[in-house]
Amino acid sequence: MRALRQFAAVEAIAFAALLAVAAVLAACEGLRAMGTRSMLTPGATVSLVFAYTSVIGAPFVVLLGAPAYWALLRHHKATWPAVLGVGVAPGACLLFVEPPVGLLAIVCGAAVALLTHWCCSSVTSLRGGSHGPA
Repeated sequence: MRALRQFAAVEAIAFAALLAVAAVLAACEGLRAMGTRSMLTPGATVSLVFAYTSVIGAPFVVLLGAPAYWALLRHHKATWPAVLGVGVAPGACLLFVEPPVGLLAIVCGAAVALLTHWCCSSVTSLRGGSHGPA
């Protein structure tokens, strides 16, 4: 039961990290839209970028990233380089199909993975005991 609670906590933290990264990306794009002539207002740009990033990123975080991170955590292999690899891998695969999207996915995936690891490292029940990161 402890493992299931730990897995749920990792999923929640990873999803929250995705939303944080989506918010930062949306804010940056909104600021960039303020100085240009666009069909969308800066507010609409923020909403669209946040929604797009969240919806596209959610399956990768929930189905790939968080379970992979949890496995690393359980086997005491959740190091910064390993976590970065988990975050970058899906975007690296996309580079072959759609390079600009792949590059954005690499940056966002790395940010989500590193933020997740930083947050999980500060949660005692995730880092301590026999199942915490090395």
